[in-house]
Amino acid sequence: ATTAGRDAVEALLALGFREGQVRGVVAELLAADPAQSADALIRKSLGRLR
Repeated sequence: ATTAGRDAVEALLALGFREGQVRGVVAELLAADPAQSADALIRKSLGRLR
């Protein structure tokens, strides 16, 4: 995983989301655009996880 991906996963886990869910969503987002920042990944993931 990219550093941004790891940072995003850690931040989302800290917010209380389940690891399986978080990793799947972050992996999907990174597959679509590998150059995304952790910030962008977190924002987009929150939109999908809620």
